[in-house]
Amino acid sequence: MQATLLVNVSEQPAVRYTLDSLHKVGLAGLGACSKVQKESNKLLQELVAKGETVQAELSEQVNKRYGSAEQRVEGVVSDARGSLNKLGESVQDYLGSAAKRLGVASKDDVDKLASLVEKLDRSVLELAEAKKQAGLPLA
Repeated sequence: MQATLLVNVSEQPAVRYTLDSLHKVGLAGLGACSKVQKESNKLLQELVAKGETVQAELSEQVNKRYGSAEQRVEGVVSDARGSLNKLGESVQDYLGSAAKRLGVASKDDVDKLASLVEKLDRSVLELAEAKKQAGLPLA
């Protein structure tokens, strides 16, 4: 009779539900990473194409406006480099905000979630062990 009372811990509804929830959280994290990768690659391609167009337009404007005056061109090139640096920063900001708009978790969010999952896992194991040592049913 005592053997029939002892049931595999993983077959208990509460433990099974917790394990299933942990598994789903892990899958959600993987899905979020995949979505960020796909969307960021697409966005990067679009931004590169736009950057090339802007660069061509800037070059055309420089040639029209300043002709062969080297000093003026050097000034414009320097300004363009500064603008490109600002554009790089803007791209990074845009990618971050695009990820947020898509509802994609940041690395910090995923790290926090992983930490919570680890804590929950330890708590479940500690609770099961405490009940086992107290001779209580695990359900």
